[in-house]
Parts: sequence; structure tokens; C-alpha cells
Amino acid sequence: MLITFADIKWPTERRYRILNARVPACLVADSAALTAPLDAEGVARVDVLIEDGKLAGVDAVPARGADGVTGVDVAGRQVWPTLIDIHTHLDKGHTVTRSPNPDGTFHNARLAAVADRRNWTAADLRRRMDFGLRCAHAHGVSAIRTHIDTYPDCAERSWSVVCQIHEKWQGRIYLQPVSLCPSDLLAD
Repeated sequence: MLITFADIKWPTERRYRILNARVPACLVADSAALTAPLDAEGVARVDVLIEDGKLAGVDAVPARGADGVTGVDVAGRQVWPTLIDIHTHLDKGHTVTRSPNPDGTFHNARLAAVADRRNWTAADLRRRMDFGLRCAHAHGVSAIRTHIDTYPDCAERSWSVVCQIHEKWQGRIYLQPVSLCPSDLLAD
């Protein structure tokens, strides 16, 4: 009987193997060195060595306990690298109910965001950004580049919260905040 993914007991050791995994060869850095046979979809059945939370090796010939490393059998499930979100706006997320965009256009999205900034207290920003990061983390995102509104009415508050959120999420999601507008617009 196939165990559900949610019921898999993941090792807590700093070094362990994911056994009996299926990995698309195109995602293996040195796929030419991959000696495991590929199926019709270009997927190889391998064991994956994890050390300190990072990929340390892909073994076509499983060691399966010969080296004393704990393993968890994923029963042929696919293993993929984490996702990277290269363009998001964490400061604008989760505002649609209070500042809807009536027609879905970029113009009205911008107007809705401008109107919503009146609600951007530090607590509001922190709650919405944290929720966005929790959702991303739950779906396998490990890095996010987020544009932050850096206009005079919100820059100091937004960047203060971003710094707090960055520190809170360190080690789980790499967060790269960037200014949405040139910072020289802030100079008087």
C-alpha cells in the first residue's frame, strides 16, 4: 500500500537519503554522469543524498544503508528542486477584497494599489507579507525577489517591515527585496 506523502516520516538527521526517488534527468546538473536508466519520460530512479538541508548527491546505484545513512523511501515519487519566484510584490498581496481591480487592467491594478496604501500599517504589511511567504514556503518556494513600493508615503514603513520579515524567514526562504521605483525619487 502506497503511503501518502503527508504521512512520510522525514529524517531529522543532518545527513540522510531520499530512497527510490524519480528525478527528471534534465534537472540533474551532470546528467551525462547519470548512470541510472531513463524511462520513456526521461526520468531516472535514484537515491538522493541530503546534507544540511541541501542536495549532496544523486546515486544511480543505491547504497541503502551500507554507509549507515538513514533513508526514507518515497516509493517512486518525483523529486524536484525548490521553486524560485523571480517577480512578486509581497507588499501588495492579499488586498483584493478591500481594494479590488474592477477590470483586471494594469492601470486599474496600479490605482487599486495606490488607494490601498492608506491601509498599510506596519502590522498590516507584516501580516500580509508573512502570509504570502507561508503560502510560498508550503508550495516549495525557496527564494523570492519582491518589488517593494518605495514612495515617500510608504518607503520607511515598508522597508522596516521587509527587514523584519527578511530576518524572520532567514534559512527558510531567501528573500531579495528591491525598490519598485528609483530611490532618488525620495530625495528632496
